[in-house]
Amino acid sequence: MLIILSTLVVVTVQQWTPQDYPNPRNNYKQCKMVFSSNICDPDEAFDMSGRLRLNHEMRQMTERTSSGNKWCTRKGMDATLAIVRQGTQQFANGLRDSWNTDDQCKNSAVFLWSSNNRQLYFARRPNAVLQDAEFQAILRAHSKDIQTGSALALANIFKEMGRKGEWTTPGSATTKRSASSVLFYGVTALAIALSLIIP
Repeated sequence: MLIILSTLVVVTVQQWTPQDYPNPRNNYKQCKMVFSSNICDPDEAFDMSGRLRLNHEMRQMTERTSSGNKWCTRKGMDATLAIVRQGTQQFANGLRDSWNTDDQCKNSAVFLWSSNNRQLYFARRPNAVLQDAEFQAILRAHSKDIQTGSALALANIFKEMGRKGEWTTPGSATTKRSASSVLFYGVTALAIALSLIIP
């Protein structure tokens, strides 16, 4: 009986490869989202509220890392979060290469959250604003938080990773955060409502 149950558990867990893992930009339904997004959670490690919070922080990271007058720096770092049960650095690298996001500027990165062992991986393209050393330093500073495995803890970590590009014009940062908060709660309510309506 134990052997049969073990077999059933193995069968029901999707074993992803970088090539067949869904891209949230064009396969958002398989990513368990209700619109084109910057995160993918096909195994539903987080609930809808958690996924929306994380998606919000991914998009905010792009805004926060915007700087300068040139197109490639003004647009900010294109960040995507992939969520799996058991991930590796090689898997994160594979997603980065497979998705090939922002081929023009190469200012993009893939974050991979491995929910079973609560590890966060980072695979950047050559011109990504966030450096590997900065990523590792922030992870070390939040080592206890990340072990909670909560969407809120991850969102706060992503928020800090994007702070280096925060607007510095007087008054603009506050305005930006306020508008962003209103947008987040509005989109969250709409998306949860849609998830209840759409099968």
